Parts: sequence; structure tokens; C-alpha cells
Amino acid sequence: MNISLRSWSTVVIFAAVIAVCHSQQQLEIIPGSDQYLEEGSLFSFTCESIGTNKYEYPIWIDPQGNQVYDRGSGGSQERYTEQDGKFAIVLFFDNIQENHAGSYSCRAGSLSKTVSVQIYKGIEFEDAEEEQFLTVGEEGFITCVVTGNPITSTPKLPIQYDIPETTPVSIVFHSLKLTFHILSFQFHSLPQLEGRFTPMNEEPQTTDDPSTRYVPKAGTGLGITDVALTDEGTYTCRARMPTLGYTRKVEIFVDVLVPPVITQGPQNTTGDEGKSARFTCHADGDPLPVVVWYFHDTPVENPIKYQIGENGRTLSIQNLEESDGGKYDCRAENRVAFVTDSAHLTVNVIPVLGPSQNETRDEDDFVSFTCMVIRGTPFPTLRWKRGIKYYELGEQPDDNRINVNFNSQDQELVLTINNLNRFDIGVYTCEAENVAGTDERDSLLDVYYEPVIEETKTLSVQKSWRRNPTNITCVIMSNPTAEYKWDRNPWPLNRTDHRVYSSQFETSLFIIPDRFNDFGDYRCSAENRLGYVRYVVTLEETFVPDVPKKVESQEIFPDSIILRVMDPENTGGWPIDGYKVGVRQGEFGKIENQFFVKGETIDVKGLKVNTAYQVMVSCHNPVGYSLFSEAIIFETLDYRMSLYLFLQFRKQHKF
Repeated sequence: MNISLRSWSTVVIFAAVIAVCHSQQQLEIIPGSDQYLEEGSLFSFTCESIGTNKYEYPIWIDPQGNQVYDRGSGGSQERYTEQDGKFAIVLFFDNIQENHAGSYSCRAGSLSKTVSVQIYKGIEFEDAEEEQFLTVGEEGFITCVVTGNPITSTPKLPIQYDIPETTPVSIVFHSLKLTFHILSFQFHSLPQLEGRFTPMNEEPQTTDDPSTRYVPKAGTGLGITDVALTDEGTYTCRARMPTLGYTRKVEIFVDVLVPPVITQGPQNTTGDEGKSARFTCHADGDPLPVVVWYFHDTPVENPIKYQIGENGRTLSIQNLEESDGGKYDCRAENRVAFVTDSAHLTVNVIPVLGPSQNETRDEDDFVSFTCMVIRGTPFPTLRWKRGIKYYELGEQPDDNRINVNFNSQDQELVLTINNLNRFDIGVYTCEAENVAGTDERDSLLDVYYEPVIEETKTLSVQKSWRRNPTNITCVIMSNPTAEYKWDRNPWPLNRTDHRVYSSQFETSLFIIPDRFNDFGDYRCSAENRLGYVRYVVTLEETFVPDVPKKVESQEIFPDSIILRVMDPENTGGWPIDGYKVGVRQGEFGKIENQFFVKGETIDVKGLKVNTAYQVMVSCHNPVGYSLFSEAIIFETLDYRMSLYLFLQFRKQHKF
């Protein structure tokens, strides 16, 4: 084929233009240098196509030669790409792992550029507790074991701190009192100032003197000889990887412990039997010692007998007995050591009275109680009381039936009560008291008396209604317990379904009245060996109430109506306690009931707007509901009319 000279010239010029444009295109990676990344960290590279002919979109290729896609197209959660503009792409690492290490290439057409990613595992403090303890005056050691695993090699240091299967890691200790470089064995000189070490602004000095108090231990931490209180404080253990410039540190608080010292020991003391005694023992140390008490070389543990104060500083011995006397040891102990101090307890003896004296008498008889002392030094003061009321010696001013006399010959206090009645039943207490303590003895008096009706607890008129199970009850006090009977006043009970239930002070007649003759007078009676009593109880028939005397609407709203109800004159023998409102929509709608308690606003709700209703009201008492009242016919308002009435009301009252 013949091609003209002009055509060949065009082809050559076009090829030259393509070559020039291609030579001006290049790839740029930001950051462009190789990276050392810590395992678990986040990082990203941006690759952008730069030049006048950006004809291809760049991509990222992983170390295995595979393209890295975005998350939606196959990229992983930990390594993926995202487009950044038309000619740039970002390679993201989330939670970078060791298997992500290698060379990553950015490619666009025939262009390619590469960066290297290397992963290292950061420094870890395997054994460097944040709080460590030393004891004053002893040798101590601050533990700080560190590991690290960088991928690249690290040059050997002059003095190597080796960690198995890893490169060397340097460790540095810092505190308010000293700076210690373990690998170079240097520390700041710290002169004494007012009993404390103060850091000086001077260069670290090399120490090869074995007498120094601070001794590094290769691979484990820092030793301190002859620990002092001034060694307490916060130390910093710092580790670094020199080739990477990676550094970590941990703060260690060193608590210097002090053995316990008893600063206030227990003192000999005396206690009264039945009361309590107390020892005090204060101790100092660091940590603050715990005080443990011993009695006859046995730890005090009974929580009822012994009460131990905070940190054991006090011991209270409750309800002292003669056997509680003896030696008590205070032992102060902390995690360093223990010390002991002792004291002696002497126990006094309280009065002891003779046995209780229980008596039973008939009413109108008399009784005497004797209070006798078995032991007690000095001889106790004796008193008789009932409840919280104490009796005086001699005849009582408010009740001349009661007399208290002291028998000096037998050292006894005698209580005498004449003309006994049922109100004298109860517990009488003799109380003995001296400087050592008190003792009490209770004596029980029981009085037999004839039956007595408790009229305050027995209703003379009791109400019920037909077919209502009813208990007619009489409360009758008697001693001994009386025999109870019921009759129809005065005729015997004529119903076979009557039941009588009785307890010590109460008798009840159970009936189910179903006709007029079942209402009327019933009589309960009680009899014991001392007397007899009768009491008439009237069972009154009650009924449902009459219909309300008057029902009227108080206020009508679009969806409710408020009613005013006047109770009937005949309430059926019970007070009205509630109402039932029947609501019917229109003339033939179903009646729906709403219920209200006596005293609350009868606000019938749930009505439809602009609708005709009928409402009827029934009164309620314990028997039941009355018939419905005559219906009230009304129509609920629409919202426009309700608003109009509100505006008229507001205008009328000028507000």
C-alpha cells in the first residue's frame, strides 16, 4: 500500500506526543518511606497518579501479588482500599497484624511504586506490679521484667540486658529520690536535706561501688539495701527499643512497711458482773497493724461475748461473769511482724435473788409476794414494780389495797394485795440493785372471776340482710373460761343450720337469715363456777337503698358529663358508699355501666361528640345496688360550641 509522505509525518508526530505525555505521568505514595508499625495499630498509605495524562486509575498490590480491594468488593476488615478522588487510592490497615508485613505496590498502567511495611510487637511489662512493698531496715527489691519483639535487629549495647529469644531492651528506673540506669549502672547523687533525699540537677555518675544502696539486678529490677522510709514513693520503669525509638514506661508505687509498735497498751481494770469491761490497745506501723486479742492464750472470737473495735484497738467484754477474770493479751500484727502486751481483768459480783413465786387466787381474796436475796455485796436495794410503775414502801397512795413492807429480820421485801379483782392479773417484778449491778425476779398473779361482758367490744345491734352469712358475736371475759350458750331470747334456737363457735373470750352464732323471723333479738350467756351473765344482741335486717332522690347534670362537655346525685332518704340501713351510672347512646342503645366511689366527682367519660345519650344512676350500700333512677336525656356538645361557651364565660367574668 502506498502511503504519502504527509501521512507518515502525522503518525510520527502522534507517537511522539504519546511518549512525551507518558513520560510526564508518575505515581506518588504518601508517606513514601518504609514503615515500622506496631502490631494492632491503625495506618494508611495514599497513592496518587500525577501527570498531564491521568489515563489509568491506580490500584494496590499486596506482598503475595494480589490486588487489595475495598470492603464491598472483597477487602478484609483489617486491610482494604478506598478511592480518594478520581486518581488517588488509600490503603488502610485496621488492627495491623504480623502477616501483613511485606512490600506493597501501587500500580497504574505500566507505572509502579513500592513501600515496605514491617511489624513489631511492642514492649510488654510481664512482671511489674503497680504497687510493691519493702520493709524498713531490710533489703528490698523492685521487680520490673520487660519483653519486646521487634522484627528488625538491634545493635548490641555495651552492657546487654538480655531477654530470651528477643533483642536487647534497655530499662530505666526513676523516682523522686533517684534515677537509675540499669544497663549503664548510673544514678544521680542525692545529698541529705532535712531528713529527706532531694534530686539534684547534675549528670548521672557511674557507680561501681558495691556499697551503694541501689543495686541493679539484670533482667529483673532494682535492689535496695537497708531500706529507709525515704525510699517510699513512685518509681518509673522505662523500656525502649533504640533502633525504633519506641519507648514505654510503667509507674510503680513502692510502699515502705514498718514493723508494729504498741504505743498505748491495755491497763488493768475492774468490771461488774452482768455489765461490760473494756481494754484499749493502740499500735502504730505501716501498714497499720491489726490488733488481735487473746484470753488465756486463746483468740477471742465469740461475737456475742466480745465486741472488737475498729482495727482491734478496743476490746469490750459483755455480760461479765466471774470466769471472765484473768489475763488478756493484745497482739499487734501487720505483714512485717507482731508484738504483744498484756493486762488483767477483775470481775465484781452482782446481786442474785431467790426463785420466782407464782400465785392463783379468787377475786376478793388477798395475796403476798416475798423478794429474797441469795447473794450480793454490798446488800442491794430492793423494790417491787408492775410494768414501769414502782411501788413505794407502805400503803400505796393511789390504791390502799396494796402494801409494801421490809422484813429486816429476814432481809426480805414483801408485797401484799387485798380485795383482788381481774385487773390485778399480771406480772410483779422484784428488783435488786447495788454498785455491781441489778437482778430481777418476776412473780405471776392469776385471779379467778365471774364472766363479764365487754360492752365496748360487743355491739348490741348488728346488721345483716337476707341470704348473707352472718356471725353474731359476744366478747366475754372470764377466768376460768366460761361455758357459752345462745338462744332466741328467751326461746331455744329453732334452726338446724345455726352454728356456735367459741374461744377463750369470744363466742359467735353463725346464721344465714332468709326470712323476716330470722331477724330480731338473740341472747348469749356465759357461766363458770364463780357466776353467770347474759347479753341481748339485736340482728337488724337491712336492704338495698332506694333510687337516688335527685339526679341532674352539672356540666356537659363534648366527650363527658358531670352529674350531681342526691342520696335517697331510705339508704337501706347502711350509708351509701358508691354509685353505678348506666349510659345508653340514643334511645335503644346498649347500657354500659361506669362505677364511682362515694365522695368522688361523678364524671362520665368516653362519650361521642355531638351525640344524644341517656344516663341513669343507682345507689350502692353493702347489701347491693338500688334500681336505676329516671333517665336524663342530653346531647354532648361539639367542640365549636364548647369553645364558644368558654369564650362567653371568659367575657362574662372578664379574665
